[in-house]
Amino acid sequence: MFLNLVAPCTFLTEWDGLWYDSRKKEVTLSQTTSAVLSGWTVNAYASSVTSWTCVEQSADAYLMK
Repeated sequence: MFLNLVAPCTFLTEWDGLWYDSRKKEVTLSQTTSAVLSGWTVNAYASSVTSWTCVEQSADAYLMK
């Protein structure tokens, strides 16, 4: 039997707001919505993904969509 230790996402309160990423510059995180609102853009084929929402978390990892 396997147990899935994944929980709903909860960003830390301290993460809320504007952050600086030395590679991407400014990144905005929302503790309320557990999302990256801007700053980490990924281009894939003809599309750009500009925001990320956390869908699952474990003890030390967040799965973003």
